[in-house]
Amino acid sequence: MCHVLVLPHRRDSAWRARCVIRVVLRGWGLAGEDIEEAVLVASELVTGSLALACPPLTLSLYYAGRPG
Repeated sequence: MCHVLVLPHRRDSAWRARCVIRVVLRGWGLAGEDIEEAVLVASELVTGSLALACPPLTLSLYYAGRPG
């Protein structure tokens, strides 16, 4: 599964990314700690990218299923 999110260079982009990631991951059947860990990592990446990169920022989420 894949979801691509394009974010503008705005102060609320990290917040928007967190909201979208939660919705997408729930839709893929993930829950709880799995979602929160992914949200934390993505939020850090978005915040750092917005500070250092040229807009817009493209965030791609991929889910291949559970291992095993």
